[in-house]
Amino acid sequence: MADLLHKAIQAMSLEEEEPLTLPDSPRFRVVDENQISLLGRLLNPDCQSMSRMIEYMPTTWRVYDRVRGIALSRDRFQFVFQREEDLQTVLNDRPWSYNHWAMALERWTSNPPQDFLQSIDVWIRIRNIPAIFFTAETMFKLASEVGVVEEISYDPKVSHTKDYIRALVHFNTNKPAKAFRKLKVPKGGTVAIEFEYEKIHKRCFHCLRLTHEKVRCPLLRKGGSSGNKASVGPRVQSGGPVITEPLDGPPGFPVLFPELSREDRKMAMLYISHADETERRARIERVKQGTEDNKVASSVHLTRITKELDKGKGHVFSYTELLESQHCGATHQITAAPAQHPGEKSDDDTESSGSKFSAC
Repeated sequence: MADLLHKAIQAMSLEEEEPLTLPDSPRFRVVDENQISLLGRLLNPDCQSMSRMIEYMPTTWRVYDRVRGIALSRDRFQFVFQREEDLQTVLNDRPWSYNHWAMALERWTSNPPQDFLQSIDVWIRIRNIPAIFFTAETMFKLASEVGVVEEISYDPKVSHTKDYIRALVHFNTNKPAKAFRKLKVPKGGTVAIEFEYEKIHKRCFHCLRLTHEKVRCPLLRKGGSSGNKASVGPRVQSGGPVITEPLDGPPGFPVLFPELSREDRKMAMLYISHADETERRARIERVKQGTEDNKVASSVHLTRITKELDKGKGHVFSYTELLESQHCGATHQITAAPAQHPGEKSDDDTESSGSKFSAC
């Protein structure tokens, strides 16, 4: 009898069980509290303690007795507020950091988008723009190298005393926070356009991502691969059949049309599929040209140009090379100093609480 019971337990599979369905009752769902709550994600949970962050952030936001935090997983959390104005203040002061590493914060929604908590809104500073290219269209194009441009801080009718242009971008945290981009100038030369990120404390010194330290960078690990998973070809399992994974393009090549959404990219890939190589290349060029035309046509209309040059301004933090050899367990003892360029005054009078109290 015991043997039969043991065999029956071994034969059981979780996949055979029907999914659990909770009763459609208010007792099993949270509705009212979620309406005034934030959902968040720690970008570097290896260096960010969830329990300590939940205890610390309400003090930083000065709403200690009007908010409570909930740890949902190792890197996901929720803060439930008592007052709408407190929630709005926290949202307006993003991005926030804990223990020098950033975290994503968004208002709770019943139908989150596909990229929910994968991006943050951050103000960047663009330096070294040549005088011949000093236009709003150029600023939009340069800021687009970092992320989706939401707003550009520029007033062409007043004197410009700063040696940088500020832009608010929607930054994908899975991508590197690039520090510069080469730009061609007349007569065949190039200039290095520099990007700085306000309120962002730390990033990997190797791949420039906000999700890990250099000592934990997957691109430096022995045997690690820097390839894009979307471009991986057939995978062979030992002793099994060939498993073909979905491809966005030929194996080993960059993904075509990365600026398009997933659905638009599928349509574009179907359009360029043609047996004749010449016709296929012509179709690729048409799609690229159409994408560029749409960007130029919509840049001025969709991107807001604000004349508040210091809107949402915060510090730009810089670290010495000493941090390259520091592990995350000791980094909380080192405080980043705001980077200041020659002739630039301190931004203490305009910085938000996100930069004043973001370090643990």
